[in-house]
Amino acid sequence: MMALSKTQRWMVLVTALVLTLAAVRWVSADAESTDVIEVVAPAHASIAPANRQRAAQTSEAPNDIQLERLRRRDTGSNVREIFTAKSWYVPPPPPKPAAELPPSAPPLPFVYIGKMVEEEKVTVFLSKQDRNYTVKEGDVIDGTYRISSIKGTLMELTYIPLDIRQTMQIGEHN
Repeated sequence: MMALSKTQRWMVLVTALVLTLAAVRWVSADAESTDVIEVVAPAHASIAPANRQRAAQTSEAPNDIQLERLRRRDTGSNVREIFTAKSWYVPPPPPKPAAELPPSAPPLPFVYIGKMVEEEKVTVFLSKQDRNYTVKEGDVIDGTYRISSIKGTLMELTYIPLDIRQTMQIGEHN
């Protein structure tokens, strides 16, 4: 196909416009000459008795708008909000309770200072915060620890509330 010049394109567009306007004029002139068809209300015999009164009201004043029928009805609490945010988050299941650990004694609060050995009897010197203790086998410290045994470089203490034995490293023989 051959390319059209600028003036030829304008002539095609103007011709299309004139033809369109002529077609619109012809259709509108044809619409004015059509006959008006009147709509007839159906016979009252075919209308249910409950609707006869409404049909009579509408046939008397067909051009009146019944604004009271357009009002929104009160639906009560059944109204759903359609624009609320929805979340698909599912919380994770609660953690399983940890198995109950058997009770344990607290760490020993004592610091070893030294020991003294006299005729096979060992005396141990301990410190707790700002208090010093001199203990032998069988002694009880503050009602919570009992000295069970002292053998060589180890001293065994019993935590009295739970009856749990704990071992403490003590120094070499003097």
